[in-house]
Amino acid sequence: LGGGRDGPVHALAVYGNELIAGGDFTMAGGVSASQIARWNGISWQPLGSGMNSTVFCLTVYGNELVAGGDFTVAGGVSARIARWNGETWQNVGTGATGRVYALHPLGNSLIAAGLGSIGGVSDPIARWNGVSWNALDSGIDGPEVYGLAVHDGDLFAGGTFKTAGGHGSYYWAHWIDNDGVATGDGNSDGFTDGRDIQGFVELLTQGTLPVGGECAYDMTGDGSVSHADVDLFVERLLGS
Repeated sequence: LGGGRDGPVHALAVYGNELIAGGDFTMAGGVSASQIARWNGISWQPLGSGMNSTVFCLTVYGNELVAGGDFTVAGGVSARIARWNGETWQNVGTGATGRVYALHPLGNSLIAAGLGSIGGVSDPIARWNGVSWNALDSGIDGPEVYGLAVHDGDLFAGGTFKTAGGHGSYYWAHWIDNDGVATGDGNSDGFTDGRDIQGFVELLTQGTLPVGGECAYDMTGDGSVSHADVDLFVERLLGS
């Protein structure tokens, strides 16, 4: 594509009707571009002065392009998580202490994950609300989170961790966005997991709903808890 690059590409994103490529390269289509470049359909162009080391992930948040990686400087600014507004690079809060492998919007927030701590949160995953970085529940035990995805409003994370939010969760975890409806999270702990299965069993046995008729286990919204709700719960639990 336009002559290619002189090193590997780790991430792609679309921003401002252009294709953005990030990775470990210094040239793109014969043009000097340090770790990141944009393709306008005809030629490759740099984004400012780029980064001083590898870009591992890209996303778009709040009408800005956000990059994470192993770099410590972006466009001359000290940053390990950086945002591009179309003209200049800026940091995103206090950034991270280690590599950033994944970025993903979640509702009105931005989730960042990687190695080490992020935004002063002693955890390899954190949430940016536009002003500050915050933890997700009690976090993940680490050491690394490699991937993030959002399905049906919920966040999924994968990595080398074995617990998340105090739950045994080998190598992947499911976070229910508390800004939205935590459907299926009957005990309101921020997770849809085996503990909620117990709540389903109790309600199916009793055949009644809590006073007021509202229940997180009534996933079909028909005013009752039945096997149809269990089916939807299992889909959410598996992320399918």
